[in-house]
Amino acid sequence: MNCKQVVLSKAQLKEMNVEQLKTLCADIRREIIENAYDHGGHLASNLGVVELTVALHYVFDIPQDKIIFDVGHQCYTHKILSGRGESFATLRTEGGISGFPCREESPADAFSTGHAGTAIAAGMGYCYARDKKGENYKVISVVGDGALVNGLSMEALVSANEKPKNFIVVLNDNGMSISKNNSGLYRMLSRMTTGSGYEKFKRGVKKVFGNSFVTKGMVAFRDYVKRNLNRHNYLDYLGLKYIGVVDGHDIKELVSTLKRLKNTEKPILLHVHTVKGKGYKSAEEQAERFHGVSKNFEDSVNAYSAAFGNALSALAEKDDRIFAVTAGMKDGTGLAEFEKKFKNNFLDVGICEEYAATLAAGLSAAGLRPVVAVYSTFLQRAYDEILHDVCLQNLNVTFCLDRAGAVGADGVTHQGLYDLS
Repeated sequence: MNCKQVVLSKAQLKEMNVEQLKTLCADIRREIIENAYDHGGHLASNLGVVELTVALHYVFDIPQDKIIFDVGHQCYTHKILSGRGESFATLRTEGGISGFPCREESPADAFSTGHAGTAIAAGMGYCYARDKKGENYKVISVVGDGALVNGLSMEALVSANEKPKNFIVVLNDNGMSISKNNSGLYRMLSRMTTGSGYEKFKRGVKKVFGNSFVTKGMVAFRDYVKRNLNRHNYLDYLGLKYIGVVDGHDIKELVSTLKRLKNTEKPILLHVHTVKGKGYKSAEEQAERFHGVSKNFEDSVNAYSAAFGNALSALAEKDDRIFAVTAGMKDGTGLAEFEKKFKNNFLDVGICEEYAATLAAGLSAAGLRPVVAVYSTFLQRAYDEILHDVCLQNLNVTFCLDRAGAVGADGVTHQGLYDLS
């Protein structure tokens, strides 16, 4: 493909009107698709946050205000809008820019993030340091692709019932991690955005009253009622004011909402509903396949993962005690077919490797033969659980680690160098 680069200054962005912002989003989406086709990369996750990222850059003052992406693979639009449009074609290539936020690369990258779970904790750290130093800026933690249910995210949320001021957690709710998200928390939070009644109500009101203040008032009232009926006010006890649900692809609504939030000091959780793969039909319909793509969008089959999945299925045919566990990546680890054949012997725990390890220890202690399939780099988080819960009890747990060794384009955060050591 012939990739036409989007290059503009912060001043040019700030001067745009809503219609120009819509055109900009279309241009950025096209560039991300074309660049991913030419070089590979994280496609579906980035297509889903184009409008959200444009709105954040439009409303807030980056890099003075801090944006922390969680997981970091959602950062492509952010790279384009923070002075790296001209070098975007070098993304994930030797000598080029990283596919993840990188503090050494740009002051706009407030925190280097590749793994999940970091943004809320790091964002709160920024806030406490800012307040201690008497500085003045906003901190925005953008949490998506299942990262909210990571243990570190939950620890940060429940650590104190008062959160620092000028702190915004944006929940990019697309119902996915890498594979489909099965978390009960996400299902509860997503219920308002996916219910047909809610969407029919909005369409009906707009049809009668257009985009008038009557429409906005009625939708806001319905949101308020639904929020209370769905007991979202429990977030108040965690020190966050819940705002939602906002259409993550309506640039006008996003800008309007973020402007209001910019003018309040209250710590906020902004619930944004997005579609993973938005704007590219194949990625919308097959978000798992297009989460990360190879050059020319060719199907990339990892021979080792496929062989592992086939071998484990063959063993499970003979031994019903075999139980497979993965952490948000059943396709990448070769377990998609295993799940279809042995649904009652399979669990995807989401981005929770510590839970996966200790869950497997419990399965083993109770007489099963658990097999935990995780990318090498992500299992680093479960070091204590492997040592304390599995090894010290001499339990029969098999860990199968994918993508070990040097992994190339994904960079420093994703190297699988530390598993055996």
